[in-house]
Amino acid sequence: MTDASPPKAIKTFENAGIWLPGLAVDALRHGHLVLDGYTFKDCAIDGPGVIAAVNAVGFRNCDFGRISAVADLLFSPKGQHLTGAIGFSNTTFENCRFDMVGFTGNEEFLADFERSLRVQPAQDGAA
Repeated sequence: MTDASPPKAIKTFENAGIWLPGLAVDALRHGHLVLDGYTFKDCAIDGPGVIAAVNAVGFRNCDFGRISAVADLLFSPKGQHLTGAIGFSNTTFENCRFDMVGFTGNEEFLADFERSLRVQPAQDGAA
């Protein structure tokens, strides 16, 4: 007898290059508006994109790129829904590098993220 259930989605990535828009489109094609239960370790996360921290999203020892100010990475929601942002829940990013990725979430997430973020200052006027 053949198992007719769909294959399980890969939710753990290590030493991988992740194109954020592609990951989001794949999740949407499978009916997932929020990517839940993912783990990324030592990954390169490339945008363009905005990660929306919906619930329990953690960042450990990550590199957010060369920016002139932490606020350059953050987007404050203006409405009840976040159209175009890629929602994550119960997800951990560990030792990951982000390039062309912004972040949003509720006020508490944004304040905590800004307080805890360590960035490498931009040099030569490059942002």
